[in-house]
Amino acid sequence: MSIISLGQLDRSSKDRLNERFQKKVLQERFEGKIRPDSCKCWLWNGAVRHDGYGKISISGNADGPWMLAHRVAYELFIGSIPLNKSVLRMCNETRCVNPHHLILGNNNTNRIRSLQMRFMQNFKKTTGCWEWLGSKKSNGYGVIGRGGRGGGSVYVHRLSYEIFIGPIPDGLYVCHTCDNRPCVRPSHLFIGTQKDNMVDAWNKGRLNLPTETGEDHYAAKLTREQVVNILEERKHKRTKRKILARRYGISINTLDCILYGRTWKTIDRQGIFSGATSS
Repeated sequence: MSIISLGQLDRSSKDRLNERFQKKVLQERFEGKIRPDSCKCWLWNGAVRHDGYGKISISGNADGPWMLAHRVAYELFIGSIPLNKSVLRMCNETRCVNPHHLILGNNNTNRIRSLQMRFMQNFKKTTGCWEWLGSKKSNGYGVIGRGGRGGGSVYVHRLSYEIFIGPIPDGLYVCHTCDNRPCVRPSHLFIGTQKDNMVDAWNKGRLNLPTETGEDHYAAKLTREQVVNILEERKHKRTKRKILARRYGISINTLDCILYGRTWKTIDRQGIFSGATSS
């Protein structure tokens, strides 16, 4: 059963609709499926699609044609829906047909609204942090898909800041005062530069700089014995730098850092070589 709008009915169908089911009749049938409350959601008690949206048969027959209930609510209580416009809810209830909760938007607005609704449904509020319950990256930060083909994803703490506080200036970071990466509570978020972020991480003990030296360093490619051999070969055999670099599987730049003491500083180089970059 397809879902349509009034604008998609051909002229003869519209004529039959006007003859058999006047707006008043449709409104009576519609209102028979809801419990109006001006302050709260009007929950639809009629037929529902697989995605939770209410629907109503314009003709009253099971064969349709059908319209989404919230679109009918907009047309009955507010006015016509322009072509290529969506009817969006300001609440998070898919069955709501309260016209006070409905606004018009385009497809982009609809995607943004859908993103916000999915975000609001995926975290748990506590007296402290608001814990993200959705997907997380390996670094611990929560993420959510933007929606649509090729839309990518966004960090949820940044999305939370934009929803509850405002736009994020270009080039700035959203940092946590609570030091809890899955947290999306806006009062725990603040704007800062990359330097602010690094200083904050350092102050909280999250920035672990490597303290190991020599072959214990995480980036070491050589053992202490190999480095000593390189220095000795350069001193006594005057082995060319290109040959040494190729033999030990390192770059010329890495070799020069060893020869000039910029790395492997614990090894004594005094008098080992001279004119190391001459060949």
